[in-house]
Amino acid sequence: MQYRGYFMEFTPVTKIPRECDNGEVVYCAGFEIRVFRDFDCTDLADKFYAAVGFELAENSLEEAWQFAKDVIDLELKNK
Repeated sequence: MQYRGYFMEFTPVTKIPRECDNGEVVYCAGFEIRVFRDFDCTDLADKFYAAVGFELAENSLEEAWQFAKDVIDLELKNK
């Protein structure tokens, strides 16, 4: 998937660790998101995770796609 000149790959993940408000660590489903600077996906710009119940409201590619676009927009805004 492409957005603002970046190319993204999404990989489903089942055990993303996240810390709850009470300090307990839970493992969530979600996505590993890799952002590349080139079409061939060889020049990695960033890699991050999006977990259901934390960064994502539901476990869907559409939700992960929107989150990735939001991250890219924020990064470009802060440059």
